[in-house]
Parts: sequence; C-alpha cells; structure tokens
Amino acid sequence: MRDIFGPAADSLARAVLEAPTDERRIDLVQGFLRQRLPSTRDPGYDLLIRVVATMLDDRTITRVDQVADRYRMSPRTLQRLFHRYVGVGPKWMIRRYRLHDGAELLASGTVTDPAAMAVELGWFDQTHFTRDFTALIGVAPVEYATACASTGDREPMVLVGT
Repeated sequence: MRDIFGPAADSLARAVLEAPTDERRIDLVQGFLRQRLPSTRDPGYDLLIRVVATMLDDRTITRVDQVADRYRMSPRTLQRLFHRYVGVGPKWMIRRYRLHDGAELLASGTVTDPAAMAVELGWFDQTHFTRDFTALIGVAPVEYATACASTGDREPMVLVGT
C-alpha cells in the first residue's frame, strides 16, 4: 500500500488494526479511498463499461470486429482499451460470455445440434468449442449436458473452471 499511497498507508494500517469493530475498519478504509478518488471521470473507463455491457447483453456478438464497428473504433484500439483496464483482450471476454451462454443452453436440454450451437456462439466448429468449453468448465459439453439432465435441474451447474 505504501508504494501506491505513500506514508498515509502506514497511518491507515495502524488505524485499521486499532479499530474495535469490522464496521469501523470498513469505514476507515472506505473513507481513505474516497479521499483519493480522481476528481474527474475517466472517459476510457466509462467507454469500457459500456462496451462490456454490450458484449454481455447482445448474444449476437461473437467477434471483436463486431464490437469495434459498433463503437466506431479499430479492433486494435479496442484491444488496447481492454488490456489497459481489464488485463485481457476483448476476444477473451466475448468467448467467456459465449461459453456461459453455451453452458446455459446445454443445461436447458434444448440443444439438438451441438455443432450448430457451437457455430452460432462464434466457434469455427464443434471441436474448437468442445476444447474451450472443457478447458473452462472442466468437463466436455456432452458430459455437462448429461450431468445437468441427471439432476433434473435445468439451471447451469457450477463446475471446476467457472
């Protein structure tokens, strides 16, 4: 904390350790951070929040260029924005959202053509989707759908990689 906030961090640490309750500790830290909020909003961050909300809400988005076009920027500019504020690229985030969409569809028991579902979600083919799904969720899509069906619950299951 000292590297970021300087000597004031030492005072905060002492005050937090001496505080009699968790509520007081939280108040101290919140007050400390509020005093250090930037005086102006960061337009880059505000843009990022809008872009992420769009990627989450619009299930038709499966590629970075779709997002870049919608926000009238180049894919490279969008990548820089994500790397600055998120630490991963927009493709990574889109893929995670669509993998979760896939998990929901598989859990619903309504998927009749897994290959078509994979392509609809933005994968080149079912093999690529299966590899990514298994890496994130921890089991292959067919195993996941079977596990969801066996519980009788049509809600997505939380497994290894989520």
